Amino acid sequence: IVIVEYKREHFESPDGRVRVTLDYDLAFYDQTGKQYLSTSFPHRLPNMFVLEAKGPQGFEEEVKELLYPFAPRMGSCSKYVHGCQQLGLVPSRNYH
Repeated sequence: IVIVEYKREHFESPDGRVRVTLDYDLAFYDQTGKQYLSTSFPHRLPNMFVLEAKGPQGFEEEVKELLYPFAPRMGSCSKYVHGCQQLGLVPSRNYH
């Protein structure tokens, strides 16, 4: 079991069509072998953030324009699975 901790900010386009969440300051706490939950000894990823955008079908181009000059990688991201990988509890996947 891994505890995942992060901060989250919410954003919305003026017309409400596109909603974005920004998760940052990720920290993972390995609970392997622990009798009680512990938030001691975090594994922090200060340079990683997850930006999730939701909107109507076909809104991806709007998001790319909004984030320019950054080139987002469109795809799924599980903070829990990523934490397990960072802690060496499951094999790491290579993202290209």
